[in-house]
Amino acid sequence: MSTNTSGPKLLLVEDNPELLDNLAIELSDQYQVLKASNGEEGFQVASQELPDIIVSDVMMPKMNGHQLCVKLKSELSTCHIPIVLLTALDSPEYKREGLEHGADAYLEKPFDIKLLRVQIANLLKNRQLLKKQFLEPSTQVEEVTTNSTDQAFLEQIKAFVINNLDSEKLTVKNTAKELGMSRPVLYRKIKSMTDVSPQQFLMTIKLQEAARIMKEDGKNISETAYLIGFTDPKYFSQTFKRYFGVTPSQYLKG
Repeated sequence: MSTNTSGPKLLLVEDNPELLDNLAIELSDQYQVLKASNGEEGFQVASQELPDIIVSDVMMPKMNGHQLCVKLKSELSTCHIPIVLLTALDSPEYKREGLEHGADAYLEKPFDIKLLRVQIANLLKNRQLLKKQFLEPSTQVEEVTTNSTDQAFLEQIKAFVINNLDSEKLTVKNTAKELGMSRPVLYRKIKSMTDVSPQQFLMTIKLQEAARIMKEDGKNISETAYLIGFTDPKYFSQTFKRYFGVTPSQYLKG
């Protein structure tokens, strides 16, 4: 079930039907609310829908919140999704255990719904900042990832792009093959991480490498254009500006 809004997708995982419905009603004004009644169901919904954020109870049948965290954070398709855990157990050890299992935030029951809203908004804001930062010329992979799984994923794509800068092999299809995943899975993962399509994503990495070549290797704009597979330096400059908001010349002066 989801509400009809254009806001971010929020998955609620809670085995108390009354609390689940109340939270869904409270949050449906800002979010597309998805619901699951236990961790097992929550994992299935998360895998299919790739929500922007997950709020989960800890004590649940079939799969508890900690187990759900571990499973989601160990899967490439879902490891980037921020998770807020809710618990009635007030203990520093218990909170630490949840954070060690990959939770991004922890709230004790009973909680103020306003505080939950703030936690959700802050985590989503941080994700948006990472997405925005990715679209900067000099951004490094480690600066836009929050876990080692995502970092390894982006590093593998970056290596494939750099090894095929001026090659016809540099396509979404071949990238998916290189990573051992289907094109639909690659699309969903990249889109949820960066808000751009895989094709735009590959071009962004290609242009970021061009920025590095110009800054670090001292190549001029025309040389760089040819090195990364452009046959027309003018078109390269136009593409660079379209992606980063500045021309190569402006970038080098900055």
